[in-house]
Amino acid sequence: MQLKKIKKRIIDKYQREKINLSRKLFQLKMKISGNNRPSSEPYISCDNFRAHSDHIFDEVNEKTKIPNIKKGDIVFLSTIPHTNLEKYFMNIHPKIKNPYILITHNGIVPVGENEKKYIDDKIIHWYGKNVLIEHTKVTPIPIGLENLWKYSTGATNYFKKETRKKLLKENKILYHFKIATNPDERQKAFDYISKHPLAETLTTKLNQIAYIRNLNQYKFVASPPGAGEECHRTWEALYLKTIPIVPRSATTDYFEKLGLPIWNIDNWNELDNLNEKDLEKKYNELISKANFEPLWFDYWWNKIKEKQNENIN
Repeated sequence: MQLKKIKKRIIDKYQREKINLSRKLFQLKMKISGNNRPSSEPYISCDNFRAHSDHIFDEVNEKTKIPNIKKGDIVFLSTIPHTNLEKYFMNIHPKIKNPYILITHNGIVPVGENEKKYIDDKIIHWYGKNVLIEHTKVTPIPIGLENLWKYSTGATNYFKKETRKKLLKENKILYHFKIATNPDERQKAFDYISKHPLAETLTTKLNQIAYIRNLNQYKFVASPPGAGEECHRTWEALYLKTIPIVPRSATTDYFEKLGLPIWNIDNWNELDNLNEKDLEKKYNELISKANFEPLWFDYWWNKIKEKQNENIN
């Protein structure tokens, strides 16, 4: 037992040193290239949408000149800080002359009932993270992975390496989340899932490599909402073909309809009385009929460009 602990500490130290070195090299690469907000393509992240948009309003870049927004242009708006959305629609949107496509991402502000008041004739379509409503002019887009510039759990090379492995996943449900991020939702989830006979948690804090490897060993992961309606964990899991169990919302319903292997639930007690064979059956059912195209950024950007082309021709 003592030997195992020593071995684990050595491996963990090696991995942390490897991560730190990789991060420093990546930061140097960003500095040399002059691009401090790199895309995560082909994976999805906020900065992909930012990088491809015609105009950017965010905490880093407010380079957009309002008269330059042409009909059908794509405007990216960060909702960091959370007041950005309201300020934008009060101060910027009224000055824009031409109809345009809006993308909101990177923050936790939802597109809900309160935000419907902003939708007018100048909004051709609104693609947003954390969508809570169904509306003909609104389409949910994924939170995806954490932005690549942080080089943490969103470092795409870790996923590329891990997905090449052929693993026999456990018929279990992994849970590992901070309750404080969303006490209302996550306390309920924790109270239920922590007592489930088929649920397992991580007992120690893991580095990024160990966390992704651990996640890849399970067929399911509990993914209650975090600071916003969506959670990076959902997409980390999907890239590893680990199925996220998520409380139902307009956003998760939309992703489910696209064919992504998501287990939508209305109540955590839907997992009552399940055994390992039930989990295996559910996993095989969802994976066998899954459409994995929406896991990749091109799928979403092509849809946005199609909408743009419809409105400029």
